Amino acid sequence: MHELSDEEKEYYSLTERVFGKLAPFYDPLPFPDESFDISSISFALHDMPRSIRKETLKEMARVTKPDGMILIIDHALPENKLGRFLAYNFTRLHEAKYYREFIRSGLEPLLARAGLRIEAEKPVMCGTARIYRAVK
Repeated sequence: MHELSDEEKEYYSLTERVFGKLAPFYDPLPFPDESFDISSISFALHDMPRSIRKETLKEMARVTKPDGMILIIDHALPENKLGRFLAYNFTRLHEAKYYREFIRSGLEPLLARAGLRIEAEKPVMCGTARIYRAVK
C-alpha cells in the first residue's frame, strides 16, 4: 500500500469529513488493465494534491485500452491577459488550495509521466476550462 504524505493525510481527512468514507485514491481501481474504451474525469484534478493527481492519471491510463481515449475537463485560464487575471483571482477565492499549483504546473507534464499524450484540447467556458483528449 502507498505510504501517505502529511499533505495526503490532510486531504483524505478533509474529504472524509465532507463526503463520508470514500474509496482511497491511492488504491488501484477495481478493474482489470485495459478495461475501458474511454475514461474520463471532470473538474476533480484541481482539487487534489499533485501526488494524488499523478496516481489518478496513472490509474486512468492503466484501465484504458491501448486504442482508447482519456477525457479530462478541468479549470484553465483564458489566453488574454485580463481574462487570465480575472479568472485566476476569482476562482482561487473559492477553490481548494491545490488549484493554484494545478494552474501553475499544467497538465501536460503529469500526463506525460502517466504515459499519456494530449491528442487534442479545446478551451470552453470563455477559456476558464479546457477539455483534453489524451491517448496512450
